[in-house]
Formats: sequence, structure tokens, C-alpha cells
Amino acid sequence: MHDKFEQLKEEKKQNILNACLKEFALNGYQKASTNQMVKEANISKGLLFHYFINKKTLYLYLYDYVTNIYKKEFDSFINISEYDLIERMKQAVDKKLEITMKYPLLFKFIEKALLEDAKAVKNEIIEKNNELMKYGKQLFGRIDTSKFKDDIEHEKIINIIMWTFKGFEDQVINQAKVTGCIENYGVIMKQLDQYINLFKDLFYKEEK
Repeated sequence: MHDKFEQLKEEKKQNILNACLKEFALNGYQKASTNQMVKEANISKGLLFHYFINKKTLYLYLYDYVTNIYKKEFDSFINISEYDLIERMKQAVDKKLEITMKYPLLFKFIEKALLEDAKAVKNEIIEKNNELMKYGKQLFGRIDTSKFKDDIEHEKIINIIMWTFKGFEDQVINQAKVTGCIENYGVIMKQLDQYINLFKDLFYKEEK
């Protein structure tokens, strides 16, 4: 469907992708301007729509492009044979922060897309978001709960750990939005290790 675009030289292709990602990431689907995209990419609007039928087709292509990069990054990093919840969560947070630094536009785009409600793409995005959520759940599909203390409901332990990691991750990323980068990465990971040690003291059985 997008063969002509895929056949472009990589530099030109990336130039177009970055221009379009930036506009959608900053403004969402409805307010994004294709005029601004072609200006940024230094191409004509006719050429843009030669590669993509319309704005909707372009947006959905970009969604797939972004989520495929995320999946490849996670698949190459997350150790699915690690069944300890805390260790798996640490891997996930570490990787997401790395992706945020490596691909800031991609993260901004997907963050906007998860909340997208424009009628033109709403149904497709809901379906794609659900698929992305399923992928996320697969990363935590098999968790070893045998290390958890028996006097606390395991479901509550899992929820507390996951909510805390998510809150920590959101705090770091929100701060990065203000500063434009993730600062003091080593300090951040040390803080994360403090939470890990606390959780292990609170919820894990003593190792024999």
C-alpha cells in the first residue's frame, strides 16, 4: 500500500517521517497541519499524498511505524524468562526511559495517540490501542508469586508494585517534558532501586 514511500532513500524517508511525527505529536490528529508537515519536510503536498492517500492513512501508518519500533526495542531487551515481577518491572521502566531519550518524537506521538478521539480515526485507534495493551500485558503474562509473603493478597502486592513503578515512570517523563531531556539518569535508577529494596522488605519472603 505504501510501496512508493518505502522505496525512498532512507534519509529522505526519515526526513518526511520526522516532520509528520512532530506535527501529530505536538497537535494531535485534528489540529495537525499537513501544510506544516510538507514545509518541515521540504516537499510538496502533492508528493506527500502521492505516498499516502490522505491524512488519515498517513496517521495510521505512523502509528504502526511507532509501535513497531517500541515492540522491537522491548523484544530485544525484556527477558521474558525473568518471572520476578520487580525485576521485570525494572527492566520495563529502564527500557521505556531509554526509548524516551532515544526517540523523543515517537514517545510524544504515541502518548498523544493513546488519548486520540478524533472521529476520523477514533475506531481504528481504539482497536490499535487495544492491541498495544495486549502486547503490554504479554510482557507480564507469567509472574512468579512464590516469593510473595503469604499473609498479603498477591493481587494487591502486584497492583501496588505496578502502580508505584508506573507513577515513578510518569514522574520522570513529565519532568523530561519540561527540561527537554531525562537528567541524572544514574540518580533516577538509584531511586528506583530504593523502591525495589522497600518492596522486597515489605512483600517478599525472607530468603533462606
